[in-house]
Amino acid sequence: MEKMLRNINSSTSYNLYMTEKIDGKENLVYQFKSNKIHYYVYTQINNITNNEKELLEFLISQKFSNYYKTTHRNDAINRILKEDLNKIEIQEYLNSLNIDIKSSFISITLKIYNVDRIEDVFEILLNLEEIKYITKTEENIITIFTEKELNQAIDFAKLIVELIEVEILEKVKIGISSSKKAVEMKTTYQQSVESINIAEGFKLPHNIHRYDELLIYRILSKISVDDMNDIVAEVYNYGIKSLDEEDIRTGIVFLSCDLNISEAARNLYIHRNTLIYRLDKIQKNTSLDLRNFEDALKFRVLLILNNYLVFNK
Repeated sequence: MEKMLRNINSSTSYNLYMTEKIDGKENLVYQFKSNKIHYYVYTQINNITNNEKELLEFLISQKFSNYYKTTHRNDAINRILKEDLNKIEIQEYLNSLNIDIKSSFISITLKIYNVDRIEDVFEILLNLEEIKYITKTEENIITIFTEKELNQAIDFAKLIVELIEVEILEKVKIGISSSKKAVEMKTTYQQSVESINIAEGFKLPHNIHRYDELLIYRILSKISVDDMNDIVAEVYNYGIKSLDEEDIRTGIVFLSCDLNISEAARNLYIHRNTLIYRLDKIQKNTSLDLRNFEDALKFRVLLILNNYLVFNK
């Protein structure tokens, strides 16, 4: 409520303030009761007209009504996402929010690394029309649901990253997942959170991570610590550590170009023969010929494991 008053004060000159004690009636513009406590809203401006009082009362009541609707909606969505509800209970909550259980949603979950700025981020997001539902699920986690198509949702996520990094200069990581039915909101939310956790665990670059594009990482993340340690020797036996940054980048670009030498050479801005030389060098050091699909797949997995081991010692 105090934040709403600050917003009104920022756009008007009435200098509203709220108190639990009645302070006369002359400058009283609004009163309400919450959790059995009476609150009174006053203006510090003297001699305001009745018309001004009525206008302020209407403005505050509208914002107050919207606040309670938002609070109810956020509480209901939080229960769907965080509590162990059965399908019928989820449907009841969805009905209370007038959400069609057959509607599909994209879950966009944000992790804000500076907890002190979470409210600022929330305030920015509230002003975006593309957001269907928004809730703060953890101390530094905000989840958004939108009805956009997946590609549009990704573009929207890029906009969010830009807004947060430019307007409040904070770091953010985003996980994205989609559902075909509203009753799958919880699963979609969990997948978007898992996307962030996987991206952090494997030190993946970029800010935005789609759950459906992390299949290999998701599989590898299920490996126990003991099993992971057993794999360490095998990773190093392949000579991955002997490769320099140029070798690794060459291999990654070559794989991203579907093992197409000409396309990879163009993307690396090198001659075709130079690329072949580098691939031969990688094969010499690792015994893996990246021109062979099986070896290329093994190389990719070994790189992922190596990065995971380096960053999670």
